[in-house]
Amino acid sequence: MDDVECLSFAEQLALQGRALPGQIERVRAGSLFYRERLDPAAPLAEQPFVTKAELLAAQAQDPPLGPLAGVAQDEIVRLHVTSGTTGTPLLIGFTRGDLERSSLAGARAFRSAGVTPHDTILHCVNYAFYAGGIADHMSLEATGATVVPVGLGQSDRLLDLIPSLRPTGMFSITSYANHLAERAVAKGLDPAGLGLLTLVTGGEPGGDIPELRGRIEATWGARVADTYGLGEVWPTLGAQCEARDGFHLSTPDLLVAELVDPETDRVLEWAPGATGELVYTHLEREASPLVRLRSRDRAEVLDLDCPCGRGQPRIRLLGRVDDMIVVRGVNVFPSAIERLLAEAVPAMRGFAVVLDEPVPVPPIPIAIEADEVPEGLDRMIRERLQVQVAITALPPGTMASSEQKTKRIWRRYAGEDPGW
Repeated sequence: MDDVECLSFAEQLALQGRALPGQIERVRAGSLFYRERLDPAAPLAEQPFVTKAELLAAQAQDPPLGPLAGVAQDEIVRLHVTSGTTGTPLLIGFTRGDLERSSLAGARAFRSAGVTPHDTILHCVNYAFYAGGIADHMSLEATGATVVPVGLGQSDRLLDLIPSLRPTGMFSITSYANHLAERAVAKGLDPAGLGLLTLVTGGEPGGDIPELRGRIEATWGARVADTYGLGEVWPTLGAQCEARDGFHLSTPDLLVAELVDPETDRVLEWAPGATGELVYTHLEREASPLVRLRSRDRAEVLDLDCPCGRGQPRIRLLGRVDDMIVVRGVNVFPSAIERLLAEAVPAMRGFAVVLDEPVPVPPIPIAIEADEVPEGLDRMIRERLQVQVAITALPPGTMASSEQKTKRIWRRYAGEDPGW
């Protein structure tokens, strides 16, 4: 790991404190959007938050980046869009320096997840438009590993070429690892016999859930570790370490992360057990700098003293604030439901929460694809999460396997039809 990752958390915070004033000045000098918002004399906690909706509105004034741009157009060498999983995609610019820093952040994360210079990694992520494609490819190369740019839509061809490529690892969204295993079995191949030793996942929940991770490991005969990133912040900015319980952010010199109470906006202390929304401020970003972006990702602090030697807090992602379901005053995250289901239904192939009303009324419908659902599962969920649910078991094959991200919430009241 890099020396900066080994600094104590207090030393990392001091480093960030020294770097932040200069970045605030650079952002104000380059970006009209921030020049009008930021007070150079105020501490970070007193600067205004920014939301993705505000960034989209500013961008729309003068595309591609409008007043958000921190540098002149001729310094921007690449444009990406965010995945748009929560709405309209946001355009993101990169200077050459931004690309170098993106690769640095991602390489640290991938090394934490187990990628080494001796690996040949299958990069099975969408390359089209999204920052996570080519940017993560560059990060993987920065680890020293050999990278095979597979992308999506090549599953059968990939399985044919594995004997020649002789890969030792793969990077993909969690559901693609299951999809590729199913394609292998359909071709008469044993996934565990294909030689992969390391599977790095990201982009959706699952790889951070021990029961689901264990099933993928049993299928492939490989070690699984999960990563975390946001296209508008850094495409990959955190990963599990050897503990594989929560994530370390790999950006102590590139990003300030605050933990904020999403209801009161109060900045919380980084302490084990603290729970809040992650708010991000770039320390070194030129084309698309961010100051106090509300990520909508909710996290819990697990540890400030990890045995792996990294000084960054180890955090567990609890889910997106946007995806949180409020049922009669109780906050419920789909990721919490998934953890319980994975624990109770070892053969679960998929699940989804189905909402028929904007304000959910219990019992909340949950569909599970599994051969059988244990008796009392609805009671266990009610006892653990304080929400009443109605569980429907679906036969195998109902939730079609796909290379794309798995949808966990279906809002039928908004016209979304799962087709079951």
